[in-house]
Formats: sequence, structure tokens, C-alpha cells
Amino acid sequence: MKGMEDWVVKLYGDRIFDIWDRGNWRFITDYSHLDKELIPCDEWLKIRGEKERIVINSINSLRDYFKEIIFAVIQTLQTGNCFNFDINESEKEMLINQLVFDILFDKYCSESEWMTRASYSKRMAEKLFPGNVEGYRAINEAISRGMKNCYEMMKNPSMREQIRMLGCDPEMYDKYNTPHMRENISKKKPKYSWDCYYYNYGDISITSRIFRRQFTRENRNYPYKDTWEDLKEYDCFVNKLLPAENESCQKYYYMSMDYFYLESYKRIDFILKLVSLMPKDEMQKIDKQYFLVKRFHPQVLVPFVQNDKVCFDIKYNYYRPLFMIEQSIQEQMHEDKDSDFSKYGNKLINCQIIRAKAYELFEYHAQYISSDYREIKSFISQSYNMKMYHESNDIWKAVRNEKWKNIDSDRKKEFKKNINDIQTTIKSLFWDSPDRKIIRTKDEE
Repeated sequence: MKGMEDWVVKLYGDRIFDIWDRGNWRFITDYSHLDKELIPCDEWLKIRGEKERIVINSINSLRDYFKEIIFAVIQTLQTGNCFNFDINESEKEMLINQLVFDILFDKYCSESEWMTRASYSKRMAEKLFPGNVEGYRAINEAISRGMKNCYEMMKNPSMREQIRMLGCDPEMYDKYNTPHMRENISKKKPKYSWDCYYYNYGDISITSRIFRRQFTRENRNYPYKDTWEDLKEYDCFVNKLLPAENESCQKYYYMSMDYFYLESYKRIDFILKLVSLMPKDEMQKIDKQYFLVKRFHPQVLVPFVQNDKVCFDIKYNYYRPLFMIEQSIQEQMHEDKDSDFSKYGNKLINCQIIRAKAYELFEYHAQYISSDYREIKSFISQSYNMKMYHESNDIWKAVRNEKWKNIDSDRKKEFKKNINDIQTTIKSLFWDSPDRKIIRTKDEE
């Protein structure tokens, strides 16, 4: 067994520490399977009862905690002589805001209302198609079809392995999508789970096209005019998700997270920002390995206790995108006259690793408990404003105010070029795979 110095790094005395597999370059440790208190000692680790976690009950305290954890994480990584993990003060501030938002998103998921498929379909129909009975039926049927297709898809061993590589459990997909679950109308799921089905199988053209890998003009079957109208439709949908500033504090919080869930999954606003800000020569390099496009799902160390011994496993975790940090990098690249942008790739991976380590440490050593939605709303509005993030794409103003037939030829030409770049980026983010073919029903082909 490796020595204590190779595995355990003390951050604050004996109680706050990090375990990481330095020798195999696994920077991140997922403590979610560890409910025991571990105490570092000279030889290894002692197990001492149930884990007691620090309780944090305000945003300011949460920020202070992450400020200290980020400092400790950077020191740990620098000591490990791995890379230059130094980041500037602005990036540290964005990381703190990101981590606070991560914890708030976890809270949102834990508080998500459990609903039947019918109650979800009814609520969405009332929001999107008020007074239209057919809207409810269409949503309900689309979700039922989606559950069936997901169930069939998970029979494919290759697809199960891909799901596992993203840090997800394919067994949960089986459980959620069995014929019994589809037919039992009383079964409930969290609202955000139903959202996922609706975004993939519902009538939002852009999100469903992305899922079916049909956001493309390769066969000339997707006219530019239709793309313009689909962007208009998507913007209209998002504006129904996003909160107004005068929303009640709790509703503002939930609606902001509804949008974050959608955007972190489908990445529409990210793609539009990328296309509008990316230097022309750099845009030609976009593929699924490009640093701004490639998802962050690293191999992580997973400690657990078995037979009173500390054991380890390895798995993959998926970490959601860093909205504000990515946007900052895009803006810097837009202004940078240098042709070598590798430094931005290094900066992003540094931020991703630091964020993931700090997040996992928090999950093991602390917990956030608060119902102060006024404070939560204030933080989101000032530091992670989802409405401002969406509105920062100029294209939304254009699609709201203009019809395709009224746009002059020069602007149409520019839009067509941008659409081609958008399609390239979408193809890089959501590439096709033969393992997915079984999910396409006759109606969808």
C-alpha cells in the first residue's frame, strides 16, 4: 500500500483533509459513498463513527467556506507538482460563485416536486398552451413515447457503458422507464426528470432536433427560415421559464434553476455565444475534443468503508458546465490577437478540476441548510443571473422583432453562415452514434 503522504493531504488540522490518487493523476475524490468519519494518522486512516458535517446556513458563510477550500485545494495541487494550477483573483471569485450556485442547484434538485406524468403534463400545458386541451395530450403522449424509447435504448450494452462513463447509473434508467412505470399513472418522479423527457421528445423543435441528431442541413431538409422560426419558438419557451425580477424569492430561485437545468443539458445559449465570439480561424478547429466543447467527466477516486477498512473504487463523474467562466474565456478569446489559444484550455481545465475538488470536499465535510430565499434570490440576481446570461445573445432580439421575409439579403447571408457554425458546434457537442439508432421510432425518422 502506498504511504500516507501519497494519498492524504491535510487541509485544516486533522478534521478537514483530502484523499487523492496522486500517482495515477486522479485529482478528484468523490466522497458520496463514505458516511464514516476518517481521521488521518501517521500510518493511514482511522475510522471513527458516523461522519459529522459542518452546518452552513447563509450564502456569506458558504462563500467564506469555499474561499478557504479553494485556497487549500490550489495549495494541494501545487504541492503535488502536477501542473501550474494558479488562477487569478477574478477567476477565484467566479469559482466561488459557481460553487455556491452548485450547492443551490443541489438544493433545487432535492426540493423538486414529485409529480405524476399527468400532473406534469397538465402543468406544462397550462404554462405553454393555456386553454388548449390538445397541448396536455401531446405532452403526455410525447413523454410516454420517450420512456419507451429510453427503455429500449438501455438494452444496448454499449449505450449502458457510455451512460456509466458519464457518471450515471444505467440501472436507474431501467427503473425509471419500465413498462410498469409507463403504465402506472400514479407513479411519481421529480419535476426535473419529466423536464428531461419533454426537452427530448416534446414539441420544442430545437431541443428535440438536437436529441434526434437532426439539427443539420446535410440533406437540405432544414431550411434557414425554419431555423429562424425554431429559434423564435425556443426563445419564447425560455422566456416562460425565466423569472422576472419582481417574482417572489422562492419562485425566482426555482425558475432560475429550471433554465439552468435546460441550458446545462442542451447548451443553446452557450453555442450561440461561442459562434458570435469565437475568432474565425479558431471556429474552424471546433470538434468534439475542442476544450470549450468537450464535457468534463473525469475518472475519480471513490473511498468507502468495508469490513472496517478503507477501500477504494474508480468511476467517472460528470460535472456541469461553468457558465460564467466559459463566457469570460470566450470574451477574452474574442479580444485576444494571439493565434495560440492553448492557454485558455489550460485555464478552463484548471478551473474545472479546482471546482470539482472543492465541491466534493464540501459534500463530505459540510452541508448547507437554509430557507432564506430572499438571500438566495439576491445572490443569483447579482452573481449568477440566468436571465442576463440568456439575454446577452443578440440573436434573441432579432428573432423577436423581425420576420425572416423582412430581413435584408446581407443579414440573411450572415445568419446563414452563423447557422452553419452553430450546426458544426451542435454536432461536436451531440455527435451521432450507431448505439442510439434504436431509439428512433418510425414516426421520428
